Amino acid sequence: MMLQKREMILEGPAVIRVGDVDKITLKLEYKQPEDKYEGLSDYKDNLSDYNILAEAFLDIRGLDVAPAYELIEIMRQEHPVNFHWSIKTEEIGIHQGMVWLYFRIIPKNGGVEKRVLSTAQKIEIRSISFFLLTGTTARWLGWLGLVMGSIMG
Repeated sequence: MMLQKREMILEGPAVIRVGDVDKITLKLEYKQPEDKYEGLSDYKDNLSDYNILAEAFLDIRGLDVAPAYELIEIMRQEHPVNFHWSIKTEEIGIHQGMVWLYFRIIPKNGGVEKRVLSTAQKIEIRSISFFLLTGTTARWLGWLGLVMGSIMG
């Protein structure tokens, strides 16, 4: 059984408005069969003897992250693996953090489980405010201005 080459794609906002909710997504997309995969190259010849789990964790200061724990997905042949986090901030500033990706290698015969770090990606999100208003308040004021403008002519 060949290991797969996967491309890691990290998607998320560079800027978020205070009070708004946005999401961050980490994708491991299948590309093509290959005999080497970062973090798993020691297991390439006998992959069928193992269950491989991908674990991801988002650690960023100043943002409310949900879920706030490690996400775990089973890696299956030719299937993408996706991790999703919801983020929200209540303060203006620059928020720096890391997205961690590990592989858990579990022998099917009941041997010793191993956990291997595949990557740790830095992430930075800037939170802003419009005249010190939250995103929701700014939108409501925009709608109110639209209605008032329509009424006044």
